[in-house]
Amino acid sequence: MAYVAIAAEYGQALDELRHYKQELARWVEDNEPERWAQSKFTKKRWGKLTNNPIESWNNSMCGVRQMSIPCLVSEHIQKLGKKMDLRKATVEE
Repeated sequence: MAYVAIAAEYGQALDELRHYKQELARWVEDNEPERWAQSKFTKKRWGKLTNNPIESWNNSMCGVRQMSIPCLVSEHIQKLGKKMDLRKATVEE
């Protein structure tokens, strides 16, 4: 129930749980599923993560590897700022 992304599937899972054990279904409903059940989240919380942060950084810095250290750091800060602004805009939608 925590991982289903669609409210209808959450309802089906809760109905199955009620048939299995009524007390357990009541416990789920009483313990704020909107805080832990994915189908209850109003905004998208996942999908922007990478499984390899170093590889992601290497790909983003590909064009600046031959620069001096101060230029490299400056470019990195600019790219990071752009990514953070873009991420903030997508989260606020």
